[in-house]
Amino acid sequence: MKLLLRVAEAAEACSISKSRAYELINAGILPAWRLNGSWRVSVVALEAWINERAAAAQDGNGPEEGTPNVPPSRV
Repeated sequence: MKLLLRVAEAAEACSISKSRAYELINAGILPAWRLNGSWRVSVVALEAWINERAAAAQDGNGPEEGTPNVPPSRV
């Protein structure tokens, strides 16, 4: 089992494009860090992030349908 995903793998797991995943990382929305010059996303952190977004959307305290809360200029 992989513990760290490349951005393309994380994007595929979230059903978003790789470029959108990079946008979320650069905006500080998707948890990731650089490892040996490449971005990596922790599977545990990704699952926690998804669960937090889903809970916030369900409670009405976050974006609808679990979409990221990105300022319009960053979309």
